Amino acid sequence: MGTKTPERLSFHEIKEALSNTSRPQIPLRFIGRDVAMLRSRHDVFGRIIKKGTPYIVEDIRLGYVMCGQMRIVINLVEHVFTKGTMAYVGTGSIIELKEMSDDFDLCGMMLAPTRLRETAGPGIPSWVTTGIQSFVVKGNEADLRYVSDFMDLLWKLFNRTDMPDKAFNGLIYSLLWYYDDIKTRNDVTGNAKTTRTGELFDRFLCLVNNHCRHERAIAFYADKMCITPRYLGAAVKAASGITAKQWIDRAVTANAKVMMKYGSGQVADVAYGLGFPNVSFFCKFFKRATGLTPMEYRNNVDSQQE
Repeated sequence: MGTKTPERLSFHEIKEALSNTSRPQIPLRFIGRDVAMLRSRHDVFGRIIKKGTPYIVEDIRLGYVMCGQMRIVINLVEHVFTKGTMAYVGTGSIIELKEMSDDFDLCGMMLAPTRLRETAGPGIPSWVTTGIQSFVVKGNEADLRYVSDFMDLLWKLFNRTDMPDKAFNGLIYSLLWYYDDIKTRNDVTGNAKTTRTGELFDRFLCLVNNHCRHERAIAFYADKMCITPRYLGAAVKAASGITAKQWIDRAVTANAKVMMKYGSGQVADVAYGLGFPNVSFFCKFFKRATGLTPMEYRNNVDSQQE
């Protein structure tokens, strides 16, 4: 195996992917190692993210769609982004692009946890600091206009050589709380997510995304949520139409794909890293989930990158 791109999709990898671009100006700006702004995607997505390939997001992503459509899986849940969609993708999230229209365009930011701590310390919304989290909401015209105004001002400050750092952090803080307001309003007016069943499903999925590499037993998650495995299973099936075990298996498979794609170690390292008792058990699990053996999957990924 040759040297491969690191497992996580970080600032460094994005800079590297854009370093040889032939475009005279890419609407993407970096400040040190902890902040970046994307004013418009143009050819950025095509250079960084390949369809059907899972990536682990290293830093926080926050943005909104300006036009077009994209189908993407974020932490096991598939979403369709259209104009006005606003999204938050937290550190450690796994994303996989499925489809994207030619006219898809967005505006967004990448924020490292260090920047968030400088921005407001413990005073930021809880969803920013609660493990692997993500949410997608549809803002109204006013929301889109206000978020656009926030981004416009941040972009102007971004391009100043004497950018006032505290003012910049203050705007990020305000933007996060405006996203929280939009999220809260969507939760209140939504459907299943406001019910007890929907809330349990959201908590379960968050726990699965955070612990699936080491815990595959439904009882573990039920214990974390202080309910019985039977009740958890019924709630998850009612909320999603998919069993709790299927969700756990999906999360394990997504992590296995990432580890197989980027890891340079043996299949055994992946198997034991995901808590499987032996390689044979892992190979059978992976083949059942993907239709390929681990090595067939890795070889397919290698051939696509050549």
